Amino acid sequence: MKKVSSIKTIKQTYVGISLISVLLGIFLVIKPETSSNIITIIIGACFVFYGVVHIASYILIKNDSFYQYDLAKGIITASIGIFFIMKPTIIASILPMVLGIAILINGIFSMQSSFNILRNTSSNWIRVLVPAIITIVLGILIILDPFGSVKTLLIIIGCCLIWNGISNFWTHICLSKKVKESQIEIETSAEEKKN
Repeated sequence: MKKVSSIKTIKQTYVGISLISVLLGIFLVIKPETSSNIITIIIGACFVFYGVVHIASYILIKNDSFYQYDLAKGIITASIGIFFIMKPTIIASILPMVLGIAILINGIFSMQSSFNILRNTSSNWIRVLVPAIITIVLGILIILDPFGSVKTLLIIIGCCLIWNGISNFWTHICLSKKVKESQIEIETSAEEKKN
């Protein structure tokens, strides 16, 4: 029961991360002239939050897989966030590149999620793959920065963050659905064996 409760908490936190991405994106679209240092500190706080989620996931959810890296990802991400907060001026100069890379990496993780669905159920994986590909393309676009104007770039980054949050939420919904379907199949199979 405790494990189920922990999983539910982690799921809710990931939804929270998606919401933060959307809100940060809206903030950049509405206030692209905001100080780069302030934006950097806000993003740093988001990284710290994301890192804490991974660390909590490692502690609360027992996973016997040798390929489970939540603790390492959590420590690295939280450390990056702390660096953002402590050295905002340094990060502000490369902020678009950092955000572009972050969005690109998130898209790659979402693509991995689509392949996980394909390997386990072979259905509806394309619903996760398409948003993942769009996210990857947007990340690359920000890294290449063909816009010329910093203000325009920040507005574009804001739009990408909004998309990133929405696509993350969509991926979460699809994965949750597949997990429930797999659990039902396992329970049904167990019942049939008993009978």
